[in-house]
Amino acid sequence: MILVQKKVDIFADRVRIDRAFERKRPVLSLGDMQLAQHSETCQKRQAVPFAVQVSGFRGRGGIPISIVIADDHALTVGGTRAAIEAMHEFKVVGTAGNGIEAIAQIKRLSPDCAVLDLVMPGASGLEVLLEARRWSPKTKIAIVTGSPSAKTLRRLIEAGAAGLFLKSGAVEELCQGLRDIVAGRTVVGAGVTHCIAQDAANDSLTRRETEVLQCIARGLSNNGIAEHLGISAKTVDNHRTNLMRKLEVHSTATLLVRAMRDGLVEP
Repeated sequence: MILVQKKVDIFADRVRIDRAFERKRPVLSLGDMQLAQHSETCQKRQAVPFAVQVSGFRGRGGIPISIVIADDHALTVGGTRAAIEAMHEFKVVGTAGNGIEAIAQIKRLSPDCAVLDLVMPGASGLEVLLEARRWSPKTKIAIVTGSPSAKTLRRLIEAGAAGLFLKSGAVEELCQGLRDIVAGRTVVGAGVTHCIAQDAANDSLTRRETEVLQCIARGLSNNGIAEHLGISAKTVDNHRTNLMRKLEVHSTATLLVRAMRDGLVEP
């Protein structure tokens, strides 16, 4: 009887110990358990855990990458801001409606990056870029433009722009471009690359092709051009074909539009 009582006492002690241990164990919240389960699933799938997806890549010491936006159109500023702040690693710390304000913001805030319109009142994007190099040399400058000129685009690259984008480009291109810029790379958008390549094609026009193009712009027919330049109508037709090939157009109307846009003929 005494032996049985001792076994009961030992069993009761073990129950008390187990219960005391359970009271000391941390209680996981539902969110913690979901996070733990998701992380385990990600490890199996070689995916990024939810906690990392939410926090995103951060800048120096986990601090968000600071951005200043400058554009004289409020809707453009708002749309650009929304797209940038959707990326959790970035934070818009200032906006400007003209070039002078942009210079002041960059000087005062020394942001990691600035997204500038090329054409603004007060000072152009190029002028802001040059001033930014003076007041905040570590700020990376990205230029966005809606009226590209290959000559200006080359000038921006030579001046040290870290990124060049067209306003007609995809939002995703700008967002990924900013990530690459803050990582130390120079980014030239697809539209900008195409514009510069087209300008190079313009430079390859021969003197005779340029003369034929000027005559086409004046409304002369092949026979009229032939008589004006002292060449055969067949030769004029060959020059017309070469012009369309080099300028990547397929009709006389688009040839003239492209020529006027690129400054090859007067509007």
